[in-house]
Amino acid sequence: MTSGQPLSGVQVLVTRPIQQAEKWRARLEEQGAKTCSLPLLEITPVDCTADTQAIKNIILNFDHYQHAIFVSQNAVRYGCEWLHDYWPQWPIDIKFYAVGTATATALIAQGCDAIVAPGTMNTEALLALPELQCLEAEKVLIFRGQGGRPLLAETLIERGATVDYCELYTRCPPQDLLDQYKNMDYLTLSTKTDLNHWVALHSGESLKNWYDLLIETENTEALNQPILVPGDRVAEQAQLLGFTKITMAQNAADDTML
Repeated sequence: MTSGQPLSGVQVLVTRPIQQAEKWRARLEEQGAKTCSLPLLEITPVDCTADTQAIKNIILNFDHYQHAIFVSQNAVRYGCEWLHDYWPQWPIDIKFYAVGTATATALIAQGCDAIVAPGTMNTEALLALPELQCLEAEKVLIFRGQGGRPLLAETLIERGATVDYCELYTRCPPQDLLDQYKNMDYLTLSTKTDLNHWVALHSGESLKNWYDLLIETENTEALNQPILVPGDRVAEQAQLLGFTKITMAQNAADDTML
């Protein structure tokens, strides 16, 4: 670490799921930050028989859709595994969309010409794309995790589309999250309130899990710790939860958060 690095002296708690944490952590450390990881979400593929059968049924009918939307890198990862299993050659008339540049990059790596919204790169930006305005009698398949925001599907249905979900994975706090938190060597980070100690939160779910952890451990002082969140919606959520030092990135992409 050198004093010339822009994040020299800054400490950041990395809360991304294990699958995405290392790249983000490396980017921070390249800029001089000291980091510690505490994944607030665990991503696991669905595994019960009913859920996997539902995915299989949708994948077998993939050629019935005109639009396929992937909401995350995990949606690309798990969705494309299923597609490769049942479609050695993918249908050529389907338009592929990605929410965010990282998702688009993952989709392009699978050989797709991904359509991605510019600017904020969130659901609202995707819905502004001209390709998704007039959808009368067209079918849209949304690849995502279980649960999540209904805005995308509801808006597309209002525009005339038939919308189905392909729900591929679950997002939940790690079972040992409380133990991990209590055993952190870097625990002093969560009690600091000065501007050099940050918590980076990449989603509303991560924010809520962080808040719940602070309440459970009675560490409400950390509500005054600087947090970094993506977009207006998560920033508003943080404010309502009582966080006092909120910085908003335009979206959750690593470049933007950095």
